[in-house]
Amino acid sequence: MANVLFLCSGNIGRSAFAERYAQLRARQLGRDLTFESAGLDALPGAGMEQGLAEELTRRGGSPGGFRSRQVDPEMLDETDVVLTMTRRQQLMLITHWPAWHENTFSLGFAAGVARGLTHDVTVHGLADACAATVQTKANQADLPDSYAWHPTVTASVADQIAGYLDELLSRLV
Repeated sequence: MANVLFLCSGNIGRSAFAERYAQLRARQLGRDLTFESAGLDALPGAGMEQGLAEELTRRGGSPGGFRSRQVDPEMLDETDVVLTMTRRQQLMLITHWPAWHENTFSLGFAAGVARGLTHDVTVHGLADACAATVQTKANQADLPDSYAWHPTVTASVADQIAGYLDELLSRLV
């Protein structure tokens, strides 16, 4: 079973939402994939941020029991692909763990690559397709941090993440 790690700053908002939403959608679609999340600068043990927890619940998911985690080498050893919420986070992870340069991409970029595929792929196939695609500023779609923003901003970020994940999961087998 392939393991995807979502990564953001504190692991209480975007990456937490992405983990739980991807788990929900994978179950609904019958996909045998594992999704986890972590933060580059997380305070381990924190719950999901209220706004995105509400957005997740509205979409049929549950934030119950979620606890933030700090990314570490052991976690990466169990991961096949890392999907970050921003290009900056992608670069920060690669700076700390250079071996991950071929398997770390921003979520928006990976969704764009998946959108262009004409066939279904495994997580490893997606990573190969992403690695073969030139990353430019134009195809990097950063997801803004919605922490403590107005609910409409939080809803917009949740919509973007859900849309990207729906695109990815439509192609992953």
